[in-house]
Amino acid sequence: MIKQTSIIFLGIFLISLTSAIQVCGIYDNFSSGNLDYSKWNEYSNIRFTNEHLIENGIYHIQQNIEGDGETNLEPKRQFLNGESFSYELFYNSGNGNHASQPLINGDYPPTQIEICSASGGCGVIGFWNGIPDLEAQIGKYEVTFEFFQNQVRMTTVRPDEVEIVNTFTGNSEPYSLVINSHTGHNGLFYIDYDNFVLCSEKEESDLELRLTALEQRVDKIENRVGLLEVLINKIRGYFAFMTFSVKKNVLCLDLEESGDSKIEDFGISCEINEKEKCSCKF
Repeated sequence: MIKQTSIIFLGIFLISLTSAIQVCGIYDNFSSGNLDYSKWNEYSNIRFTNEHLIENGIYHIQQNIEGDGETNLEPKRQFLNGESFSYELFYNSGNGNHASQPLINGDYPPTQIEICSASGGCGVIGFWNGIPDLEAQIGKYEVTFEFFQNQVRMTTVRPDEVEIVNTFTGNSEPYSLVINSHTGHNGLFYIDYDNFVLCSEKEESDLELRLTALEQRVDKIENRVGLLEVLINKIRGYFAFMTFSVKKNVLCLDLEESGDSKIEDFGISCEINEKEKCSCKF
């Protein structure tokens, strides 16, 4: 029991060294069947794509007539240092100029740390007068934005499982994020979005409250352990005055349950003999 108590206090010590913890949860998986306008802004600066709706539990965008179209999906919250936001993008088809890419604080990311040499741009899925770094592969893209004080890191795993990182600079927290899906004059595309996950750091004050509650629970456990030890000592004292047959029954039952072959206690010794019977002696 002393070892278990030590482990509990070690856990408390390690928790106390942590300033914050990351808590993740589903922001939206569109299971309601309708776009939740308490979580999202949906708008277009030119004209909406031909289709933009919740369909079969996913957010569906499609331009099926060549021409300029745009749908912006914006979470109704700002992002701070230490938070992350991720989602899945299913690229089904596309032709001409078409793209899915982020807008950070209302605009395309102005600069980035990595060298951007793709003719179609970086952080872009689709095609825009050239092939972007994320290309236009049929299948699932996994996209994650991590927010820092003065930069946003976009990590994308393409359908071919190649991971590409674009670290955007030129902005600072708090951040707004818009997922911009648009086509050019000759563009067509069919893209779905799903499983948006938000991760935030738990405030230190909340962690301290949890730590205090844990300490109180440990105190209660220790008190109960102390009472149990007193009770056990009293019981052992009573057994000292019990008859030989009572002591034998207790120790033989202990051997049977533990699977051991020998035990010594209460001033007697018991063992399981070759006939698998329990015999005891002083």
